[in-house]
Amino acid sequence: MRIGIDLMGSDNSPSILFEGVLQAALQNTDPITFVAFGTPQAIEPLGSVVVQSSLQARIEFHTAEEVIFMNEDPLAALRLKKDSSLLVGMRLLKSGYLDAFVCAGNTGAVIAASKVALHMLPGIRRPALLALLPTRNKTIAIIDAGGNVRNTLESILQYTCMGIAYQRGCCGIEIPMVGLLNNGTESYKGTLPLRQAFAKLENLSLSGKPQKFHFVGNIEARELFDGNIDLLITDGFTGNVLLKTAEGTAAFILDCFAKSSQDPTSIAALQKSFHYTEYPGALVCGIDKIVVKCHGNASKQSIFSAILSAIAFSEKKLIKMMRNDLVTSNILNG
Repeated sequence: MRIGIDLMGSDNSPSILFEGVLQAALQNTDPITFVAFGTPQAIEPLGSVVVQSSLQARIEFHTAEEVIFMNEDPLAALRLKKDSSLLVGMRLLKSGYLDAFVCAGNTGAVIAASKVALHMLPGIRRPALLALLPTRNKTIAIIDAGGNVRNTLESILQYTCMGIAYQRGCCGIEIPMVGLLNNGTESYKGTLPLRQAFAKLENLSLSGKPQKFHFVGNIEARELFDGNIDLLITDGFTGNVLLKTAEGTAAFILDCFAKSSQDPTSIAALQKSFHYTEYPGALVCGIDKIVVKCHGNASKQSIFSAILSAIAFSEKKLIKMMRNDLVTSNILNG
């Protein structure tokens, strides 16, 4: 198995991200090769680190002459920078050289590159981001967490199908509890696509036919952390705002607790449960390969967690299971 990691284009230096690669290589004893992508200038000093750690057989370097930065227009950057680390990695993923690809750069470029360089799964027109969020009862999945700003009924239904397929294939939840993020629980609340999606999902739930999900209706943001659902469906703009608000709130509370508590064990436990760097980033759903998108401010720990997730997705043959689930989905086909 080969896992690719793009070291370029994030808010942190390639050396910091590479620490997560080293941690994964040191702690994982399976026959996995970790393939790091970066410019020659970024990669050169990392080679000596690999030699010193005796991991030459576990880590490969692939050079790319260009980098897509956070402040660049995604489509223009992809068009002008054919030899960017992102596109070089995507091409090797498409060819089958890589089994999965981890990146922490420009989100729009990652989504666009995934659609342009890779194939879409059946019934899906555009990739979406699926992220995990800790709650009182369990960790839940959120889709779309920032892949798409403009959304229609069709796109929301596609998110629903992908989220259900993920929960069934990756988490073993045969009948996921599904909710729509909205500004009220009433069916008439929200934008037109949300109201249309509510009607569609409710009609399927009431049809009397066996379903692969249970629709619980609209969910207000304050109810989300009760953890009474398995999957939250939202548009990419709202989902991204929700996720970043949750990240900022958690970081603020953790900081306040750290200043007032004298118990380092409790602080470390809370940090592990709630800080966003402990979570593995978002799965780019809808494509026929495994791509994990990390936070732009990715740390050593978040890259390490993302690599572990990419390995797990590959070992579980997640894409194959999602493909099979989507082909038989009555949300898209019914």
